[in-house]
Amino acid sequence: MTRIALAGAILLAAALPLWGQDPPKQELDKLKAELAAKTARVEELQRLIGKQEADQEVFVRQVEVQLAQIQELTLKIEDYRVQLARALNDRKLLEAELAFTKKPPEKAGPRVSLDAKVTAVANEIGLVVLSVGKDDGVREGDEFIVSRSGDFVTKAVIDRVDRKWSAGKVVQKKSDPRVGDDASSRVSAPESPETIRGIRKELDDVRRQVRELSDRLLPAWKEHGLALEEASEDLRAHLGIARGLLVRGVRESSPAEKAGLKAMDVVVDLTEPQLLDAIAQRQAIRVMRQGRPRTLGEK
Repeated sequence: MTRIALAGAILLAAALPLWGQDPPKQELDKLKAELAAKTARVEELQRLIGKQEADQEVFVRQVEVQLAQIQELTLKIEDYRVQLARALNDRKLLEAELAFTKKPPEKAGPRVSLDAKVTAVANEIGLVVLSVGKDDGVREGDEFIVSRSGDFVTKAVIDRVDRKWSAGKVVQKKSDPRVGDDASSRVSAPESPETIRGIRKELDDVRRQVRELSDRLLPAWKEHGLALEEASEDLRAHLGIARGLLVRGVRESSPAEKAGLKAMDVVVDLTEPQLLDAIAQRQAIRVMRQGRPRTLGEK
C-alpha cells in the first residue's frame, strides 16, 4: 500500500464516525475521487522530476563533450602558434643570411673575404672570439657569419679587435656557437628564392589553420571579425584605466576593421556585448592605441 493510499484509508477511517458506520455513498465517492486525483498528480510530478533529471544528465554530458573539444582545439592552436613562431624565426634567420650575401662593398675601399675559426665562446653573454684580428684586416663593426658543416649558426658583429684576435657580440642566432666552428666575413651559400617561397607558403598555411580554429572557438570572429580578451591588471594600471578589452586580432574587411579597430588596441570602458553593439551600430569607440587615447568613428 502506497503512502497516498494509506493516507486515504486513514482519512476515510476518520470520517466514518461522522456518519456512523455507513457514510453516504455520495460522500464516499467524492473522497475516493479526490484521492484518485491526488494520486494521479503525485505520479505526474514524479514523472516530470524523472524527466528533468534525465535532461540534466544529458545536458551535463553535452557540456563535458564540448569542454573536451574546446580543450583539444586549444592545444592545437598552441601547437600551431609554436610552429608559426618557429617558422617566423627561421625566416628571419634566412633573410638575415641572404641579406648578408647582398651587402654592398664599403666606401672605405675593397675588403677581402676573411675566413676564421671560433676560438672561444661565452654563450651566456652572447660573445664569440675569432682567430683573426687587426693584422688580418678586421675592423670594429665587421660582421662574421659562423657556420658548422655548412649550416648557418649565428651572426656576430665585431666590437673588440686585437692584433691576432677579435671578439664580437651575437646579433642573430639559430643555435649556440662552439669552439672550432667556421667563421667568414662573406657567406658562400647561394640565394634560394624557392626556399623563401616555401617558408612563406608554410606560414600562410599555418595562419589559415589558426584562423579556422579561432573561428570555431571564438564565434565573434564570424560576425564581427574580432577576437578579444580582458585587459590585464598590469596593462590597465599602465594605461590608467579602470576597465578595458584587449583586441587580440581583427579580420581583414570585417565590421571591426571598418570600425577602425586594430590588433593591440585597448577598448576603454566597454564590455564585450557593448563593443559588439557599438560596431554594429557604427557608434564612436574609445581606445588606447600605443599608449595614446583615440576615438574611432568620430566625424
